[in-house]
Amino acid sequence: MKQLLTYFLLALAFLSFGGEAIFAQNLKRSPARTVLENGAQRVSSNPDMPSTALYHKWIFNNWDTITQTTNLYSVSGYLLEEQVEAFHNSQFEPSFTNFFDYNSNGNQTEHIVQVWNGTALVDSARKTFSYDTLSNLLEMKSYSRSMSSWVWDGGMRYAYTYDLANQLIEKVTEIYNSGSSTYALDSKVETQWSQGEWSQLEDFDWSGSAWVPKERTVDIVWYDFSRQLLSSMKKQQYANSAYIDDIRGTCTYTQNDTEDWVYEKYQNGSWTNSLREIRRYNVFGLETEFSYYSWYSPLASWKLGEFFSKYHITDGQHRIMETVIEIRDSINPNPRNFERFVYGSFFVGLDAPSGPEEEASAFPNPASNQLNFDWNLGFNSPVVIALFDAQGRKRLETLTNYNGNTISIPISSQLENGTYFYQLKSGDSFAKGKVIVQH
Repeated sequence: MKQLLTYFLLALAFLSFGGEAIFAQNLKRSPARTVLENGAQRVSSNPDMPSTALYHKWIFNNWDTITQTTNLYSVSGYLLEEQVEAFHNSQFEPSFTNFFDYNSNGNQTEHIVQVWNGTALVDSARKTFSYDTLSNLLEMKSYSRSMSSWVWDGGMRYAYTYDLANQLIEKVTEIYNSGSSTYALDSKVETQWSQGEWSQLEDFDWSGSAWVPKERTVDIVWYDFSRQLLSSMKKQQYANSAYIDDIRGTCTYTQNDTEDWVYEKYQNGSWTNSLREIRRYNVFGLETEFSYYSWYSPLASWKLGEFFSKYHITDGQHRIMETVIEIRDSINPNPRNFERFVYGSFFVGLDAPSGPEEEASAFPNPASNQLNFDWNLGFNSPVVIALFDAQGRKRLETLTNYNGNTISIPISSQLENGTYFYQLKSGDSFAKGKVIVQH
């Protein structure tokens, strides 16, 4: 936990306007995430990472395949190899491969990149990482390939200071100076704590002879410190020997931890609205919407920048098998396809649904305000039901229980008339079919 807090501490101090909400979000949704711990990539050791991933973009009214990624993992779930292939001339061609190694504490110790040169994968770049006994990153070295050996290009070195309560209060960063072949002071972050939570972060740059204040984050209020969820904060910039108010943000959390961040800019002696970010989630903690708005002063209202909707197809264990992202904006308010990710089988701990497809009939068909399923599971179990439209977009998802009787779900009047495909999943059991909705 300490190494994760260390990275978040630094990132919070260095992030630019609007980044606090985004960064807090990137860390909060575990499992099924890859996090950055002290600058090193690490895969969570749970059964939520796919073996393959296809990436598509919507181009000229079609899904164009862009890349395919194949992942290899250790038994404990750490990403060891990531092979990326580009789709070209109706086939996949090698592009590059990442290789990772870890120590006994699960900290990444090496990252090697190999690039395809037309005939083979060749070494291109390398980074190595070393840690102290608390898993704090002590040194990161960068290398490039020269002839048949790795040549050290430089890197960064870190020093940590803790108080009597073992709370991190300072991190100093040094950067390798190739001219003098030594490390030189570069920056540092100081942290203040209150009742076990960060209350202030301040970062400095090294001038060559002294530490010069740069910016600080103050008035930090936590919604949930254990999950790194902020309620409010204020950032100040250092200028003319004093700190000057710059940006402040306030977040409102609602059902399923929906986040609504409002940022204000301090100008001409007063705070004015500047940016707004909203993130919404389903009951399984998967992000379903992200939107941002800018403040339109003439109408004293928020103006939509871009709005992203995410439709997830999950298996019976709520692991994402496919995600379709739609986008709309103030210029084109109609939703349109944007990106699509299709994931392969899952590997760690639990198997993906592997049983044969079973029969489940839907009635009435056409359906109006209620849809029923006859599915003989043979055991009582939670069931995930999803409806997809003809374009493959998930339009409904619900979790219910099978107790030997007919499964029934309501059909919203907002669901347009048309043909839909249904999927029922429970553990390794699954069924699918087609139904017509006619209100």
